[in-house]
Amino acid sequence: MSIIIPVFNRAAFTLRCLQTLAQNSDGPSYEVIIVDNASTDGTAALLAGLGGDVTVISNQHNLGFAKACNQGAQAARSGNLLFLNNDTEPQAGWLPPLLEVLARERRAAVVGARLIYPHGNRVQHAGVAFRPNGAPYHIFQGLDAEHPVVNTPERFQAVTGACLLIRAEAFFAAGMFDEAFVNGFEDIDLCLKVGRMGWTIHYEPRGKVLHHEGISPGRKAHDVPNMLLFMERWAGVVEPDENRHYAKLGLRLSYNDDFTRCTIHHLLDPSRTRTISLDQGGRADERPGV
Repeated sequence: MSIIIPVFNRAAFTLRCLQTLAQNSDGPSYEVIIVDNASTDGTAALLAGLGGDVTVISNQHNLGFAKACNQGAQAARSGNLLFLNNDTEPQAGWLPPLLEVLARERRAAVVGARLIYPHGNRVQHAGVAFRPNGAPYHIFQGLDAEHPVVNTPERFQAVTGACLLIRAEAFFAAGMFDEAFVNGFEDIDLCLKVGRMGWTIHYEPRGKVLHHEGISPGRKAHDVPNMLLFMERWAGVVEPDENRHYAKLGLRLSYNDDFTRCTIHHLLDPSRTRTISLDQGGRADERPGV
C-alpha cells in the first residue's frame, strides 16, 4: 500500500503524523510518499532526515492539495492508495479495517475513516452528506465520537480526503483529483466520479484517526470559488441523502427557499424542533443532531 501525505509548512504536525503512523500501523507493509509544496519552515530539514521506505517529492512552488496528491499517486508502487493529511494522527489498529473493506467488497473503491477532533472526543468526519440543493458537508460533525450512529459502517456517496483509501485502478480511471479545485472539494468531486463509474464508497468507523483540521496556511481561502465550481458540476446530479442518514437519530431536516435557514424536526419529540442559520457554503452555525 502507498500512503501519500501532502505537506505545506507545519513541520511539527508532520512529525507527529509520521510518529503516530509508525507507532500504530502494524500489519500490512506500506511505502510513504510525502509531497512538500514548497514549505518555508523546518519541513525540508525534517524530511531530509527520514529513513525507511519514504519517498520525498519537493515542489519549487505550492501547487495545491490536488496536484500534490496526484504527484504522489503517480509515484506510488501499490494498487491501493491512501491519502493522509499531515495534521492527522492515526490511532492503534486504524489501518487493517480500512483495507478489509476493499478485500471484502468487490465493488468497493473508496473507504473513509472516522476522524476525531484531538480534544473533547467529538466527531470531525463520519461521512459526507448532501443537502437538497446538492451542497456537501460532514454529517454528524460534533457528535460524541462513541455514539452508535458514527460507529456503524455505512455506504456514502463521498468521504473526506483527509484520510481516504482508494483503489489505484479507480483513482486513475476517474481522472485523479481535479486540479481545478484549490484546496477543497476535490475529494468530494473524486468520490462522486468514482461512484458514477459503478464503484461504491464506504465509511469504516474502526479506522480511527485524530484530525486537527484546517491547520495549513490559506486552507479556506478558496472555499467560495470551489463551492461554485462544485455546484455548477454536481447540483441536480448528486442525490440529496442527508435525511436518510439523520433518520437514524430520529431527525428530519427542511429548508427555506434560499437555504439560509434549516429546521431540524425531532420526529419523536416535536417540542425539540428548532431552526438554525446556514452560511453560504451550507454549513450550520450549530450542528444538526448534536
